[in-house]
Amino acid sequence: MSTNHTATLPDGTTVTRTSKGRVYSHAVAIQKPAAKLQAEVQEALDYNEKRYIPRLRADLARLVAGEATHVDGHRFLLREGKDADNAFFPTRVEEIERYDGADGYIAKAEAAAQACRDLLTAGDFQDGEWGCAGWQSRRDLAEKEAARWLKSGWRAVIIDNVEQTVKATKAAKKGS
Repeated sequence: MSTNHTATLPDGTTVTRTSKGRVYSHAVAIQKPAAKLQAEVQEALDYNEKRYIPRLRADLARLVAGEATHVDGHRFLLREGKDADNAFFPTRVEEIERYDGADGYIAKAEAAAQACRDLLTAGDFQDGEWGCAGWQSRRDLAEKEAARWLKSGWRAVIIDNVEQTVKATKAAKKGS
């Protein structure tokens, strides 16, 4: 037998989890506030401009000048969309050509920083969607989970009325 656990999030969306041996009476719903998202974009932009791009320039210059045969890998800190352009840093001289040379690679990082500047200038940040951060069998565990998210700046709501529906598994149906 398995149990379907269903919770309704604050925006009316329902989420379901199936469990064979556990019973969940609580769920924790979370949402990223617009202010947190804006602060994260600003933090990423500050890091990109003050530390990442200067380090990128220095590492690429060392590669091109032959002062190093490879350098530690970089990842673009800022990306358009959720997972777009998850390109890795060219760690060897021959890999730089994939990015139209060192200047092309730096230009991509600077374009990502500019996209963040544009986002901050527009200031059109919206609250994120509600999601389920976890399912718990006791209220105290749900409170602990919610506190963890609240501490990091998210909104968190404990859902006490998790619906439980027991359904027979295929093995149970064959035995009857």
